Amino acid sequence: MTDLDQPPRLIQYWDQPEPPAALLERMEGWRQKHPGWTYRRYDRVASARFMRSIYGTALEEAFLDVRLPAMQADVFRIAFLLAFGGLWVDAATTCFSPVETWLDFQAPLLLLRRSHQHYPQVCNGLIHALAPRHPLLAAAWQSMESSLLTRTGVKVYRSFGPGLLRDLLASGSWDHTLTVWQETDLSDHLCFGSSSKVLPPEQHWSQRQQSESLYFSGG
Repeated sequence: MTDLDQPPRLIQYWDQPEPPAALLERMEGWRQKHPGWTYRRYDRVASARFMRSIYGTALEEAFLDVRLPAMQADVFRIAFLLAFGGLWVDAATTCFSPVETWLDFQAPLLLLRRSHQHYPQVCNGLIHALAPRHPLLAAAWQSMESSLLTRTGVKVYRSFGPGLLRDLLASGSWDHTLTVWQETDLSDHLCFGSSSKVLPPEQHWSQRQQSESLYFSGG
């Protein structure tokens, strides 16, 4: 069986093996509505093993050195989609209908723009890569990889999250290789949530990065 014959992949992330009950219910909703997909919920340990198997020991060690779970998710989503393609959905997002009813399976890369965002801004809470090695993801990973190996990067959003994609998209170099949907186009099919609803405010990554290093080793 070739990769083209494999069931499509749907992946999600929570740093701990058991997400909070509210998030687990939403994540299970994605799994249940997509029986024809290979669904996997990765935690920090499983993601580190993936990094070692695909990118080597140095990147595994760098991933394990990442302190903030949100940054772990940012790194892992790009690393996985670059290697295998598939659909990434954030843990707090609720599924109303199977993606087969609305996803454009002809687009090499599908990104989403939230209602408060404007070009070239996008969110990274939903990404579909039709195949591995999309050039935009490759460019994002090249930047992330360099930052991880040198333990650099000042802000999660800018260095590893949607800000990195925004800066790459601003060049216009990848416009012909991707589709960007508006959040309002998908309101009948999914609803974005936030993990901040189940975590204490002081645990949110935007607060923690003000007083904590991005890396356990200090960076």
